[in-house]
Amino acid sequence: MTTRFMTAFVAVLITILSFGVVCAQESTTESASDVQASDEYTAPQGYDKHHLCWVEFKSNDLAASEKFYTHVFGWFIAYYDEDPSYSFFQPPSGLMGGFNSGLPEDAQSTTVYIYVPDVDAALADVEACGGKPCGEKMPVGGHGFIGFFNDPNGLMMGIADMYMKPEDTPYPFGEGAKPAPNTICLFEFFGGDMAKSSEFYAKAFGWNAPVNPDDPNHLVFSTGAGTQGVFIPDTEAIPVLAYIWVDDVAATIEKIEAAGGKRYMDPFEAAGKHFGYFYDPSGVVVGLLGEK
Repeated sequence: MTTRFMTAFVAVLITILSFGVVCAQESTTESASDVQASDEYTAPQGYDKHHLCWVEFKSNDLAASEKFYTHVFGWFIAYYDEDPSYSFFQPPSGLMGGFNSGLPEDAQSTTVYIYVPDVDAALADVEACGGKPCGEKMPVGGHGFIGFFNDPNGLMMGIADMYMKPEDTPYPFGEGAKPAPNTICLFEFFGGDMAKSSEFYAKAFGWNAPVNPDDPNHLVFSTGAGTQGVFIPDTEAIPVLAYIWVDDVAATIEKIEAAGGKRYMDPFEAAGKHFGYFYDPSGVVVGLLGEK
């Protein structure tokens, strides 16, 4: 986030709530599609202390990003006239976030924020647990603070002390309820050394991310609320990947291409689900998940 965006952050969130609306290079490495899921599979349960509270996509052209995600996924867009480098999106349910056109060219394409009640304390915990804070905390328009850190594997994550708790998003694998269409349903994070990821996020944030000796290449995690995900050891080229749940993956890819996006690879079926991947108009790689 840019410094001049800080003032806008909370103001536009209030605007959204007032409406009642609660780059990577192509890689052939493993992804969430390889998770060994079955009808009996359930995600581990975390402790609901530090949920994922915000996601930010890099944008080269805000107008193009807004038009694309509104047309393809029906996301609600909120604007802040005093900061033309940022706009906000709200999917039909679950986690919301923003498009940022003020980032450096080499910035991470997708950044996820974790809720913490105290940013200073959280950064100290991060360092004590083996992570590395990225500078000092930054104010958000007098309404709170954000900060950034690199985990022991070098993944950059954000933290924020504004309590923006989205409704729970059902885990997309296994039996039971499925996410609402066009919502962000899963995150895939670069895990590197999986044991380090498991220990770090359990100690620093109370996440449940047990190492599975039968599937050492997938570290499924739960924060206890909101949207969950998985760590993958060799996805450094795309360190953060958001998945959107859709009714029909192949049809959505066609719609994406008609709207100015590009397919990253052809849709395929794995782990009982259909997968697709695309580049948005700014080159951000995003995943699709669905029953067909």
